[in-house]
Amino acid sequence: MTIRLSIIIIALTPFVLFGQTNSDSLNQSLSKDIYSIVKTIIKTEKINRNSGLTLTPDKNCNINQDDTTYLQTLLIKPKPVDTTKKTSSSDYVRVSNLTYPDKNILTQADINYILKSKESFQGFKWDNNQLEFNLKSEKKYYSFSVPYFNLTQDKAIVMYRYHCPGLCGAGSTILLTKTDKGWDTTTLELWFN
Repeated sequence: MTIRLSIIIIALTPFVLFGQTNSDSLNQSLSKDIYSIVKTIIKTEKINRNSGLTLTPDKNCNINQDDTTYLQTLLIKPKPVDTTKKTSSSDYVRVSNLTYPDKNILTQADINYILKSKESFQGFKWDNNQLEFNLKSEKKYYSFSVPYFNLTQDKAIVMYRYHCPGLCGAGSTILLTKTDKGWDTTTLELWFN
């Protein structure tokens, strides 16, 4: 074995044995979707990129609750439906005990998946080369949570906040639904300082 080949093997061993580095830990497809979502929010919410950006993502996707608590509010909950059938003016007969979803956002399996996948974003930092905010702006800046995907990767939840001096900040938790044309947005929560 030549010295050159030995050096290459030694240099590549950490990647083979231990995987990619923190900055490369997200696969390309997931990284593309994450930045696509944030760019969609920037466009639909008319976010001013002349403001700054906090490179460390927010820890939760809601300003008022931790993720475990907030995501449970988005759970699809069966709701009983009264399916009584009037057979005469005074008699009622129950036909069946049907249910339908109260909210059609996340299943318990989605929530478990999100909370487990959240661990993989430890140490994640935003790549401002892709987002193009003015990092010199320190008084007015934005922060984003990492988008959380459901099991089928066709829904994502993300929060963004605008920070500024005084009582002028605002933010929102947004549901994004994947379509053939990209991501559709629905505001789940909205707040102002």
